[in-house]
Amino acid sequence: MSRTASLQNCGAIYQSLPLKEQQIRLITLQPGLSNEQIRCELAVSDIFALPSYEALSYVWGDPQKAQHIKVNDRSFRIGKNLHDALLRLRWVTRVRRLWIDAICIDQMNLQERNHQVTLMQRIYMGAVEVIVWLGEEDSVSRMAMHVLDRLSQQPRGPLMPTSTGLRERYVDKDNLGDTCT
Repeated sequence: MSRTASLQNCGAIYQSLPLKEQQIRLITLQPGLSNEQIRCELAVSDIFALPSYEALSYVWGDPQKAQHIKVNDRSFRIGKNLHDALLRLRWVTRVRRLWIDAICIDQMNLQERNHQVTLMQRIYMGAVEVIVWLGEEDSVSRMAMHVLDRLSQQPRGPLMPTSTGLRERYVDKDNLGDTCT
């Protein structure tokens, strides 16, 4: 089953976007506590007159593990990984404006989806911040963050990856004696 088919939602939340105009949708993530349902409002904005917003880039994850949120007071299904991200990003006392492809683009409308892809560079560049969500912490991500931390402490210089089996090994090309694994 495709990710869009498994996350199929009622198209009633989407106001049609004219393909000839450069418009996008933004969500306003409503404040709430971690045990409360996620609620957001979806609104259309002209890409040349956007309010401040953040863009979320994330791993879609397993589409079979859907969660429900409220969008414009209607039930809307999203993947578990996006749900986890929204729980972490939601503030307790104030709203947060975001662009998130799975919600802001009508994924069941192929024409719209294709058109919105052509706007993505502008969408990401127009964001005040791009948030990258890889998922909840686990042993693999802890190890990856540890490696990144160690790399950040190495002397600066161009890095070149060289393969050493299952692990990547980064070598400072100006000082081939210093390695970080």
